[in-house]
Formats: sequence, C-alpha cells, structure tokens
Amino acid sequence: MNTQMMICLLLFVFMLISFLMAKIPLGVTASIVAILLAVTHCVAAEDVLGSFGNSNTIIIASMIVLAWTGADDIAWKNHRCDSPGDKWKL
Repeated sequence: MNTQMMICLLLFVFMLISFLMAKIPLGVTASIVAILLAVTHCVAAEDVLGSFGNSNTIIIASMIVLAWTGADDIAWKNHRCDSPGDKWKL
C-alpha cells in the first residue's frame, strides 16, 4: 500500500467514527475530510472544490436548512386538535 491509500483509509475511518459518534456536526466532519483530502493530494483540489457551486448541492443545502428551521411546523400550523377526542380541524 502506498502512502496516499493509507491516508485515504485513515480519513475514511475518522469520518466514519465521527459520523457515528456525532460529537462533531456532520457538515464540519465532511468539510474537514474534504479539505484534508485536497491538502494531502489524495484528490485534486478542483474535484473537491468543484462540487460546492453545483446547483444540486445548493438545493440539498437549502432543504436541510428548511428542515432545521421547522418548516414542517409551518405546513401544519393550521391543523390543530383541541382535545384528545376531537378530530383534526382545518
């Protein structure tokens, strides 16, 4: 095994453990691994940084922000149940 393969495997193990433990936010972990892959020349910097401006990445990031802000509460704000026996009211 060459050194780049070892670096990639170690970064993968770090990323996997970090995702499972959830001590560091997922986005921070992914960004750290992406930066380290570019710095260690395991992946070309153009490949790592090329996806940040992709429209799919922006759409997914927007959906994540909406999920974190409680957009589901906005969608259901008119639906309420006054008591356990009541039906849902619109």
